[in-house]
Amino acid sequence: DKTNADARCASGPAIDIPMVGGAIVAAYNLPSVSKLIVTPMILAGIYSNTITTWNDPALVAANPGVTLPSATIVAFHRSDSSGTTDNFTKYLTAAAGSDWTYNHGKEWAAPGGQGVKGSDQVAASVKSTPNSIGYVELSFALSQSLTASWVDNGAGPVEPTSEKAAATISSATITGTGNDLALKLDYTTTTGYPIVLVTYEITCEKGLDSSLVPLTKSFLTYTSGTAGQGGLTAAGYVRHDGGRYWYHSGRWYAPRGIRWAIIAPPFGLFVPMLPGAYSTVWWGGAPYYYANDVYYVWR
Repeated sequence: DKTNADARCASGPAIDIPMVGGAIVAAYNLPSVSKLIVTPMILAGIYSNTITTWNDPALVAANPGVTLPSATIVAFHRSDSSGTTDNFTKYLTAAAGSDWTYNHGKEWAAPGGQGVKGSDQVAASVKSTPNSIGYVELSFALSQSLTASWVDNGAGPVEPTSEKAAATISSATITGTGNDLALKLDYTTTTGYPIVLVTYEITCEKGLDSSLVPLTKSFLTYTSGTAGQGGLTAAGYVRHDGGRYWYHSGRWYAPRGIRWAIIAPPFGLFVPMLPGAYSTVWWGGAPYYYANDVYYVWR
């Protein structure tokens, strides 16, 4: 996508704008199990076909006191090209070590599981199939009322929530240069929910066809603003600010971390910059400033 976008920008390469984040969950259908804990090794085993029953010793060890059935695990994965698959397999590659020997990518490469098209169909398949498991974005699990596994990366199980996914995404490092904000996620984290993804908008920083500027600016300003971001947490996603801003006594507050700045004209968009970057900062037409580990803006 980035390569194709670069070709459309007359003055330099396109830039990545992280717009929406979220958790990828291992949703399961075990009516007798209200809380299931999995590890990277367990997920790798299920999806490489080396863990095939719910009472496998690895699952039993990770879930003390839980009665797991002896039934065969029915694992669903995406059959179509998918960013969810890419991020799920990136997690397994990073966190499962030698237990996962397949390349990450948008196309499913491992032998385990049954392929179905689209996250909606993975969620529907899990819901209708006893003893099944499937990876989907948290929003699809919520919409289908599915139970999602807690993930233990080594420091204890973490519940899959938007807030805990935000903790992981907020700690990502920016690998792009200038206003290109490509992020590197740490899938081995033990401080947040580790299986996450970030969806980007890709556009020209400069050199976009002038006839496309008004619509592009309108779309990106809406999606990055309050109207576009406001309902994401409730829907199971993570806002581009990590959901960390709040309003009190006439001011907006945020903990130290992400700084916001204006991209070069003609866009005037609001995107995160490296912590500590110096620039005039605007949000909703009001200037931010930083003092005593807090960002402030008058409204």
